[in-house]
Amino acid sequence: MSGILSKIVTKGVENVSGALSNLFPKKVYHASPKEIKGDMKFGDGVGIHFAENPELATNAAIKSKMDVSGDRLANMIPNEYNLNISDDQMVDIKGDGAFDFYEILEDLVTQGKIKGKTFNDAFDQLEKLEGSGDISDMYKKQNQIMKNTLDKENIKVLRYFNKFDSGPNWRDIEKGDLSNKVMPDYSYMVFDNKIISDSLKGIE
Repeated sequence: MSGILSKIVTKGVENVSGALSNLFPKKVYHASPKEIKGDMKFGDGVGIHFAENPELATNAAIKSKMDVSGDRLANMIPNEYNLNISDDQMVDIKGDGAFDFYEILEDLVTQGKIKGKTFNDAFDQLEKLEGSGDISDMYKKQNQIMKNTLDKENIKVLRYFNKFDSGPNWRDIEKGDLSNKVMPDYSYMVFDNKIISDSLKGIE
């Protein structure tokens, strides 16, 4: 999972006429070493990731760079969110939890979910950013390119079957416990943080 710093709370997603579109909100989970406050921001990774259940979200947080670079012994707190999308704004993609921008684009164009020109434009823009400037700034710009690309096709969420974050995590392995029962399940990748709402605390 990507490193996540904070969250955003919204009332929903409005269509161009100003009326609420046909939202279903989708309940999902994201875990972090402490309660997330403020705006949910993109970290050094591809998109913002959520899990179908709190156990998978917690395991993903432990396995992520966030746990390695931060407090390795901190408890991971799973929080509940809604992804406010219509039923035609989610697309299934290949991959089990480890992604790069180019693989996602190739999958989407192969499925016919984005046009060839849209694919080429995004690919070229991503290539121009490679190795330029600060790594965090580069990821921020790459995520913006992906958001703009998906927006052209009204795609808001990419769903994948997450095997990568299931099973034992490094804490279990260090204790010699390989009995971790966290099972693979769906996870969700978001590039537009405006669709994310805190489903437990409401609007702040």
